[in-house]
Amino acid sequence: GVALTNASGGLLCSGRGRCIDGRGGDGTCACDAGSAGAACEVVCATDPSSGAACGGHGRCTAGGCACDAGWADANATAPCSVCASGWYGSACGAQCGSSDCSGHGA
Repeated sequence: GVALTNASGGLLCSGRGRCIDGRGGDGTCACDAGSAGAACEVVCATDPSSGAACGGHGRCTAGGCACDAGWADANATAPCSVCASGWYGSACGAQCGSSDCSGHGA
């Protein structure tokens, strides 16, 4: 497709989204997956194996990756890729202390 530019010559929506234009539009950017911000200027890290933004366990926001419940960053290049403190399981979906251990522990 054609890269559209604004009046100052910059790419619309940083080249990572589309402008909601036309008579019914409001001039905001609808960002592509993996980018966020008013002008889609934030690019979130993607999982190298799946290509999913934020490790596939979070959403890209203007502040970077916001991990789903139970998930945390392993490091700056692997966001939302490990269980958060207090969470466990293959899908980081169980919370420590969430069961009563049948009365035999904590």
